[in-house]
Amino acid sequence: MMTLDVATKERTTFGDGDYLIPYNGVWDIVNIAIDQRWITIPHDCVNVYIYSTMCNCSIIDLATRQEYLVAGGNYTQLVRFAPITNAVVYVQENDLYYLEKPDSPNPIRLTTTGKPGIVFNGVCDFAYEDNIYMKMRAFYFSTDGTKLVYLSLNDADLKVVHYSEYGLPGDPTVYQYVKDKTIRYPKVGTPIPKASVHVICLKTKKEIIIDGLKAPAELQSDRKVPPAIIDT
Repeated sequence: MMTLDVATKERTTFGDGDYLIPYNGVWDIVNIAIDQRWITIPHDCVNVYIYSTMCNCSIIDLATRQEYLVAGGNYTQLVRFAPITNAVVYVQENDLYYLEKPDSPNPIRLTTTGKPGIVFNGVCDFAYEDNIYMKMRAFYFSTDGTKLVYLSLNDADLKVVHYSEYGLPGDPTVYQYVKDKTIRYPKVGTPIPKASVHVICLKTKKEIIIDGLKAPAELQSDRKVPPAIIDT
């Protein structure tokens, strides 16, 4: 595995790639820490919506080849390194968690309101992922890595849509009868997700409350949609 500096065209190789062998090619986009010592390898992923997945994620220390399982090896939705520091933020079951160091065994929970299918912190619900952001991620670091801003979406008022999900034809290892699945989705004349933006100081692990911050009068309405941010 290597990176390419698009300005200088210089390539940097990360070892011989033997640390990827245990995953047998079944892994998603790799992220690299600022000091290039640590990488995340999301693997054994399952699709959720169009752009979103849930994965087991391993953090590899390239100096020692030691593997550290994020969230105890349970599924996570996103894992990202902070800039400047090697701290890690990840999303699990729609809540944000923080690791001060990649090998820290004690994650710090940053949010507590997440509820699968209803309240989304740091990740998009189906409507925002499919129609607005065109991706799953909805949290971002300040350039110095000391603050985290995230979008929170509350779908509690949205009506439920039912749809059918089928297994693979002829595959006896998966369900062969249709499954009734549900999703909360806004349509014309119905409630939309309640969106709010929050900032957390990663030094104190507390939210920074900003009073009096309002959108321009001409943009204020009861149907607020935060603009999409172009990022990965």
